[in-house]
Amino acid sequence: MRPPLAVALVLLGLVAAACGGGAATPAPVATTSYTCCPRDDVDRVWQPGETLTLHWTARPGTRSGASHVVRLTATLTGPYADAGALKRGAAAARRLQNVVTTTDERTEPAPVSSIVLPSDLPPGLYNLATDVDLGGGSHAGGASVVRVGAA
Repeated sequence: MRPPLAVALVLLGLVAAACGGGAATPAPVATTSYTCCPRDDVDRVWQPGETLTLHWTARPGTRSGASHVVRLTATLTGPYADAGALKRGAAAARRLQNVVTTTDERTEPAPVSSIVLPSDLPPGLYNLATDVDLGGGSHAGGASVVRVGAA
């Protein structure tokens, strides 16, 4: 066999082996996306001393790869006298955060977070910011207005 032809056949064999064989493609793993919160969680007046309960809504999806831990965070800041001050991002006197809820998307499809409202929490409007940390730098979030104090 001539050397150039032998080299060409070896290279062709290596390319064929790389394309045809190897590790199996991982099976798709259900990936869950989370949003917070149902209207009943935020569309009411909360009183100081109560525990603000937040229900996360889980929506299953698919993706290749391994299951991963999801970190769910909710932060309540305020009080604000009106919606305009809240939207402008005026300085907040209080900042409350839930104990970060972690879930493996395979084992807990609809987690619940809670924030204890101190008994001395001033009345007003509070910004409820939510963050879903999917790992690997991937985040999703949202915001709602929560009313604390007199109806």
